[in-house]
Amino acid sequence: MRIQTIFVPIMICAVSFIAGGVFFSYRENTRTIPATNTATVETNTNTVTATDMDDKINTPTINTNTNNNSSDQISESTLQFDHAVSVTPDDIYPYGAFCRINHYQDGFFVTFGGSSPLATESAKTAGGAESGSGYSYKLYTDDLEYTGEHGVISSTGGDSASVYAEGYYYFLSSDGGSWTILKIDPLTWQQVDSVDVDIDTQHEATNDQMLAYANGQIIASSLYDPNNTGQRVNQKETDPTKGYGTHNHVFDLDLNLLDEFVLEDTPHINASSLVFVDGVYNYVTATAYRGDIIVMRYDEDWKYLGVQTIAEHGNWAQGTAYDPVRKQFYVSYVDSGELGANGLRVPSNGLNIALGVYDANWNLIEKVPVTEYRTPDTATGRPWVTVYNDKVYVSYDIATFLKGEENKDWSCTVSVYTQ
Repeated sequence: MRIQTIFVPIMICAVSFIAGGVFFSYRENTRTIPATNTATVETNTNTVTATDMDDKINTPTINTNTNNNSSDQISESTLQFDHAVSVTPDDIYPYGAFCRINHYQDGFFVTFGGSSPLATESAKTAGGAESGSGYSYKLYTDDLEYTGEHGVISSTGGDSASVYAEGYYYFLSSDGGSWTILKIDPLTWQQVDSVDVDIDTQHEATNDQMLAYANGQIIASSLYDPNNTGQRVNQKETDPTKGYGTHNHVFDLDLNLLDEFVLEDTPHINASSLVFVDGVYNYVTATAYRGDIIVMRYDEDWKYLGVQTIAEHGNWAQGTAYDPVRKQFYVSYVDSGELGANGLRVPSNGLNIALGVYDANWNLIEKVPVTEYRTPDTATGRPWVTVYNDKVYVSYDIATFLKGEENKDWSCTVSVYTQ
């Protein structure tokens, strides 16, 4: 069911460049006609520690064998592990959450950041900005070799979401009470437009948002709880076995607000992804924090068409891509493994990144275990996937834990697969 909400048009204003402020870049460039890749998808891959910024590395925690005999393997693997690249930590950026890889006209760019206690006086650009919080980018060639060019996207260190669409990078950040979406030219890394998004914080969560490009529109969302009685939705206080809904904000490419509505046809949560294929919105999400991965399908007018479970025991399906040549979907998500008799995650299973490959009807072709941690002391998160030519790129972050508490020492990694 699509619940319509009344909205007031939001005024959009361009933000000028401020020296030493939100944006800076280490190169000059002139804009040419952008090349849009229709087969580009977002995911996260596991972060791998490296001392060199451009080291290509394999570690035992990254699964390099896609030809396994898992029950999730429907036939011989169509993906072969190629290599992994550690984006952070490096000599400038000691951490990097919300790791996102995208292909654009000049190669690849990887964005990352957050807010971490690793921000110290000796590492003032830890997350990107001078405060140590924020988001930054690094540029890579088509062969995923680091060019040495990097810079700052935003000084906001909260949760973020982003998507590359029609030659521009759309970046959503949160200050805890509202959202801001920036439209950025990745050839110059200058801001072109921005819009502030009012959030109903009593019912709408501000964390782990979705920002998707679908049917020519930019769509932002997060969890929606209509029954919350507190001042704010705190997802840590919600029932991890229960699904809710999502509040979706729809914009055109110039960030004019077109529509907003709540989706609650089937219980689901945030940290979702969305692609539009052959007149259908494919909304990939989870039934609950301790739930399964599903795809909710809607027609062009957002009429509910049905739901399908596509993976068990997972959440945070933040990267979904569609390859129109192979007619395949690619979904990156956090795989929690089999649950124990008490319904809780078994710590020894770890929290790992998985990549599901599906045909055009969402039948599983294969499941690729991108990481294989088997300890409660290390976990992966926030995956994203991009498809370019004959390769699939999965980006994600890795963090260590102490007595169940995250150390916020996220690293940013990209795993590459050849089709």
